[in-house]
Amino acid sequence: MSAAPQGRPRYAYLGPAGTFTEAALRQVVSPDDAEYLPQADVSAAIDAVRTGAADFAVVAIESTVEGGVTATLDSLAGGAPLVLLREVLVPVQFTLAAAPGVALADVRRISAHPHAWVQCRRWLAHHLPGVVHVPATSNTAPAALLDQASAEGRVADLPFDAALVPPPAVETYGLTALAHDVAD
Repeated sequence: MSAAPQGRPRYAYLGPAGTFTEAALRQVVSPDDAEYLPQADVSAAIDAVRTGAADFAVVAIESTVEGGVTATLDSLAGGAPLVLLREVLVPVQFTLAAAPGVALADVRRISAHPHAWVQCRRWLAHHLPGVVHVPATSNTAPAALLDQASAEGRVADLPFDAALVPPPAVETYGLTALAHDVAD
């Protein structure tokens, strides 16, 4: 790991804004005291440290429901060695959200990060049996897509009707909450 440069340290994390990884990062350092660098995936966050594009990375390493986060463990296993400095715990509850005008009865396809899907599978089976999972790269990526598609009037073009997102993403991305406290 490179030493923090003069000024604000740079922290790579799984983005976009609003992920649980960002919530963990906020426990480590305030955005007023650091530069937050959202990354497309865990490997990119870790590689940002290895290449010097970031001073630190905050990544999910374990889920109480699913165990070790394979993408993180695989990224840490290959490449230059890194040092783990700190662990933080982030309580995880999801909100099922959609673009304005979509009702729970309309939902047939839900976008979610694979870990989110697993963390909510019993709730989904009970409340939305038969719903189809559309994988997402992060917990807020589908929220950002819904927001953009809504602004462009093309929500119907998306391959999903709703998304499992962290609660703050509902307001951040102008979505409608269809169900709160979704989790097993």
